[in-house]
Order: sequence, then C-alpha cells, then structure tokens
Amino acid sequence: MVQRLAPNVFVSSNDHETLLVWRSADGRWTDLEQDVVLAYEPGLGVANSADSFRIGVALYLVVGHANGFVTIWSGTSSGAKFARIATVNLRSANPLNPWGLHNVRGVAWLCTSGSHGYVVTGSENGNLLALETWGR
Repeated sequence: MVQRLAPNVFVSSNDHETLLVWRSADGRWTDLEQDVVLAYEPGLGVANSADSFRIGVALYLVVGHANGFVTIWSGTSSGAKFARIATVNLRSANPLNPWGLHNVRGVAWLCTSGSHGYVVTGSENGNLLALETWGR
C-alpha cells in the first residue's frame, strides 16, 4: 500500500504491524527519509489499501487491512503527528468467497460534510461498506 498524505509526504505498508510515513524536505525526492513508524496490532493484517482526506486542519488516513479491518488515523495537514483514532471490524459472518477471505482491497474517499468524512471500502468477503469518520 502506498498513499499520498500531503505535499512531499506519503505513507506505505511495511509489515503486518506497521506503516511508514516518508518525507522529502525539498520535494526533489533525493532526500527521502522515513519520518515516522505507525504501529498497530499484528492481528489486523498487512495494510493493503488506503485513502486520505482533510477536514479543516486535520488530515485523516483510512487504511484497509488483510484480515478485514480498517484503521482510521488523524494527523496534521502536513502529514505529521498521526495517531490512530479507531479500528473497525468489517469481517462478514458469511463471506461470499469460498476461502473465508476478508481482505479490504479498496478504500476510497467519497466526500466531506461539515466535520464528517465518508469513505467506501471493498473487500474480498463481497461487501461494499460506506464508513463515516468524524472531525476533531
């Protein structure tokens, strides 16, 4: 997973329990550095989809994980000071695939309205789900 967060800043999946935030100070990318490690529980699975959006001065990152979970993170509009604000279980009791997979393969920002943001997720369990996030 790779997702742009702000000018010269992006996030990538790293392993089954961390995301990495990368930053280029000059925007020419020859100075690319790992800025921050964002940790989560290994049971959520590898991050493999994401989208980000702003509400006011806050930047939100919504990440889809291999085991059917979504994590929601909030940080500053410059892509700094991220903290996880929610974990949502999107696993289906009766997945449509014969292997019992719940992998959240897609996350897409839909819109913001006031202090709320809306995303849609798509997963291997056959579900499309719209999620509402909230502003700080």
